[in-house]
Amino acid sequence: MTTDKRRLADRRRLSWRTLVCALTRGRRRGPRRIEERQAPHYVDIYEDIRLLIWSAGIIGFCVLDAFLTLLILQRGGIELNPVMAFLLGISVPVFFYGKYALTAGAILFILLHVNFKVLGIPVRHILPLLFFFYSGLIGYEWWLLS
Repeated sequence: MTTDKRRLADRRRLSWRTLVCALTRGRRRGPRRIEERQAPHYVDIYEDIRLLIWSAGIIGFCVLDAFLTLLILQRGGIELNPVMAFLLGISVPVFFYGKYALTAGAILFILLHVNFKVLGIPVRHILPLLFFFYSGLIGYEWWLLS
């Protein structure tokens, strides 16, 4: 028969400190062994600041795109994206928040899988592609409005 002689509280208990420590001092920067770095892996800490820049730029373009789309629609244009057209049919706020949520969700998914490959292409290259795609779309919408 064993008796539990531990006197201290269980340090693994979840508290607000758990969340703060996980967000500020995440431990997983990458695999521990060099040979494992070639395999797909998740991380807690993103050391590449460019990921933040690309992500923030895409979110900014998303908001600007929604605004410019509404201006184009006021001038008689039509929404070509069937998902966004459906959301617009509900209401403008639903369109805006839906567009934002879909974009933010996609960015979050990409960031979670940034060290993976899809069809041999590193996922980390998708963010700059989306950024430049969005910048082209914004340029096109700006041209339509001029």
